[in-house]
Amino acid sequence: MSDGRFFNRLVFLVAVLAGGLSLRGEAGVRLPVVFSDGMVLQHGRPVAIWGWADAGEEVRVSVAGRSATVVAGSDGRWLATIDALPAGGPYTLVVNELAVEDVLAGDVWFCSGQSNMELPVSRVTDMFAGEVALYENPSVRHIKVPAVSDMYGPHDDIAPAGWSRLEHDNVMDFSALGYFFARELYEATGVPVGIINASLGGSPIEAWLDGENIMQFPRIYNDLLFSADERFTGAAGDLSGIVNSRWYGTLEERDPGLTDNPQWHSPALDDSAWRSFDLFDRAWSDGPDGTVPGSFWLRKKIAVPDSLAGREAILRLGCIMHSDRTYVNGRQVGETGYEYPPRIYTVPAGVLTAGENLVTVRVVAPHGNAHFIPDKPYKLLFPGGYEIPLEGLWQVAAGAPMPAMPQVPSFSQKPTTLYNGMVAPIARYTVRGALWYQGETNAGRPAEYYGLLKSLIAQYRRDAGEPDLPVLVVQLPNFMQEDRLPGHGGWAFMRETQLRVSQEVPGVGLAVTIDAGEWNDIHPLDKKTIAGRLVLQARRIAYGEDIVADGPQFESLAADGDRLTISFRDGTDDLDDSAPLLGFAVAGPDGRFHWAEAVADGRRVVVRSEAVAGPVAVRYAWGNNPAGANLRNRSGIPASPFRAELSVNRP
Repeated sequence: MSDGRFFNRLVFLVAVLAGGLSLRGEAGVRLPVVFSDGMVLQHGRPVAIWGWADAGEEVRVSVAGRSATVVAGSDGRWLATIDALPAGGPYTLVVNELAVEDVLAGDVWFCSGQSNMELPVSRVTDMFAGEVALYENPSVRHIKVPAVSDMYGPHDDIAPAGWSRLEHDNVMDFSALGYFFARELYEATGVPVGIINASLGGSPIEAWLDGENIMQFPRIYNDLLFSADERFTGAAGDLSGIVNSRWYGTLEERDPGLTDNPQWHSPALDDSAWRSFDLFDRAWSDGPDGTVPGSFWLRKKIAVPDSLAGREAILRLGCIMHSDRTYVNGRQVGETGYEYPPRIYTVPAGVLTAGENLVTVRVVAPHGNAHFIPDKPYKLLFPGGYEIPLEGLWQVAAGAPMPAMPQVPSFSQKPTTLYNGMVAPIARYTVRGALWYQGETNAGRPAEYYGLLKSLIAQYRRDAGEPDLPVLVVQLPNFMQEDRLPGHGGWAFMRETQLRVSQEVPGVGLAVTIDAGEWNDIHPLDKKTIAGRLVLQARRIAYGEDIVADGPQFESLAADGDRLTISFRDGTDDLDDSAPLLGFAVAGPDGRFHWAEAVADGRRVVVRSEAVAGPVAVRYAWGNNPAGANLRNRSGIPASPFRAELSVNRP
């Protein structure tokens, strides 16, 4: 069977299964999940509304004084188009006997990507708790598309979900980036904003592309063909369950911290023979041959003042690689099953006593490399602001050393899977534009990403029926250890790819975030800065405002003896010269880069290095985490990392 026939057969079979209710001729009109109470419809342009009914049934659709009548096809499907709606509401959408209440008309933005798009407001409260608590806006709405993956073909509908108004009792579940984007956009436009959040942590871009697009990329398409076998996926799913059950079961059975009497979280245990380590010294998880998978126990005694005994407190344990179970005075106060979330655990009233108290952390690392992330909060916090630090020495003992957990194929994020389950069912929903924050998972394949990102943008526009649909991309931020030497960090190449696409494809905006990341966290807290730069791009591209939305964009390079002069694109070149420029490196014909002095000279930057007599190439902010890179214009927008060289004959 040819590849094309194979793919078409998969699509047909699953389309039939996914649309089973409508194909069976269920009586009455049915709407997709996304058309539900509290929704936001796009204003100012014709709006698509669709659903299912009995074959041949007349379907009457009306909202805000606009109406349309259509007839369901032989398969029960119908599609109506409503004339452009005025911004405002609330309206009622009526479809035959169905009524959808509290409908607003405003600007709808489709937000997709991986964990930094999915990350909820609750995860950024360390930075924004105060302003989140003070803000409500019923004109901002959000719907999170449930995570559903399927490599066998597109679904008719998303899993059950609902629209939420931006109110105190539900704001913590909003996408943090979508939340700040919607807030600032509303302030700029004054019209309601709807955020459709279809994102999933760890997802590669190819999972969000459809089958037609994937066929352009042989390696990825072959991955789909290799994986799309129910015997394979079924066996792998069974094996994954067995592996997890056996590995964790053996760990629990063999961990003396759980089987000894007293258990190792008990205050009655004498830990004087345990080794003492600084909390951030990774040597505590090493064995004679290197890092060890399995469990480790860490204990620390702290003194609580008499005045705070019995009080409720908050235990902050930063971030931990990989999972933890945490106790205070022998009582479990929290656990987290994976490495990324901040550990914020409530110590209930009555647990803490006057004087000596014990904090115990059991860390489990299925693949080794157990450690605590530096530069995060590690303390016990009491009402009123009193805190007890938890850094410094801890008593440490290995629990159960284990073999590394075997890797089992995972199919939930294979090519097309998330498009089929989360995007295809709502691809026709009329939107103002799309936001895309993804790339971490694909950072090792920047050359391939170039074509994939361009295909994703084209797919958004094709599905929306809008050839100029604005698409706003978040460039990867600074991350990992600071680059002390001019480097070749892999994330620099990915940022370059994202920049190229934004410059080559009309109607695409790029939010540069090289100053908004955190060296020790792939999920930086400052989603507000990133959202603000996306709003600038939206105002320029989607709303046609004549504003500066980009930082200095490289245009040309010229040599003058031992100096290189860099020019920037008109409109982005009003350079901020208020501080010495950092982050530049130059190289001669030998290709070896050295840090360079850089000076803003009017609308240009002049760079030189005493180590390079005849420079021919320059790099700016070129690394995973370029320390101090600070080129920006007077609008406060940073320059994207870039590299350039003169045409020379290398030795």
